[in-house]
Amino acid sequence: MFEIGVETAPDPQTAPLSWSGYTPDGIMTMLLAQAGPTSDRFELLERIGGWEKIIAWAQARQYEEIAQFVASAETTPAAG
Repeated sequence: MFEIGVETAPDPQTAPLSWSGYTPDGIMTMLLAQAGPTSDRFELLERIGGWEKIIAWAQARQYEEIAQFVASAETTPAAG
């Protein structure tokens, strides 16, 4: 029975992972890549969200590298 205002922690043995709660990084990528098949639709939806977070994280890192590359090219022009 549930009481109003009382939260119970999910049972880690039966509760699906909440991938959307993790910070995207290389470790999260490896964990998602190693996750086995599941029929739990919530888990599948969370995995999709996790992959979206990783894609956004990777693109942001890529843009940082591009910006650094452009900035270094502007301060050090190629000899020609």
